[in-house]
Amino acid sequence: MKKIITIIFLAFPVFAFADMKLAEQCTFETDDLWIKLINLCEEGELSCDKMVYIGLNKKTGDFITLTGKSVISKRNYNFLYYEFINNDTTYMITRDNNLEITQGGKLILSKNLTSCQ
Repeated sequence: MKKIITIIFLAFPVFAFADMKLAEQCTFETDDLWIKLINLCEEGELSCDKMVYIGLNKKTGDFITLTGKSVISKRNYNFLYYEFINNDTTYMITRDNNLEITQGGKLILSKNLTSCQ
């Protein structure tokens, strides 16, 4: 698995942001998924439109890297979810650590994730 993860990081130009400080990193895992979220915004920013999602299917070896954003409530500025869009597919990780993937507006996957590590 380490080789696959290394390849993912080399395949995605996250290091183009090398001068930025990583404010937050999260790793989620299930039996069949490994997901890494990276926040490239400055520490203290309430919302961030420089998020990176790296997802690995542990059974097939397929992976995806996406850029996205964190979404906060305009009413009370609480965190709501992370959102990453790939054509007509949306990947969302909610504040209660639930991954929801919708395609064409239809829910195709809903999975509880471990707490952020």
